[in-house]
Amino acid sequence: MGSKERKARNRLNMHKDILHAALRIVREEGHRSLSLRRLANDIEFSATVLYLYFKNKEALLVDLARFGYQQLNTNIDRNCHSIFDPKNRLKAMLTIYWRFATREKELYLLMQETCMNLNGLAPLFPEMLTFINSIN
Repeated sequence: MGSKERKARNRLNMHKDILHAALRIVREEGHRSLSLRRLANDIEFSATVLYLYFKNKEALLVDLARFGYQQLNTNIDRNCHSIFDPKNRLKAMLTIYWRFATREKELYLLMQETCMNLNGLAPLFPEMLTFINSIN
């Protein structure tokens, strides 16, 4: 393995670690408490380091929303893949959605507000489109 691959893997791992630290703040204190400065303090980095991974706070929030949709899609896929009756499938999907919204309240709110704050009504990222298509 070359140094380019190692650096890319390390960068991806750091990105994930930062997202998980941000998610911890969101879960404990709400998404409005999240700031790049606060996040930097929690992970013991300078705030400028975070700008290597995120253009701004909005980009961080979008990545967290994408992560939330990934979790929701995974839960739907895992629990509904073998349900073929449309009525039962929809019921199971709505149950999963409701459980996600109540268990991950702050992440769910962040997902909804992030999507509403960005322009346009079209899906903003592939994870959101996957979720929308799972309902059709």
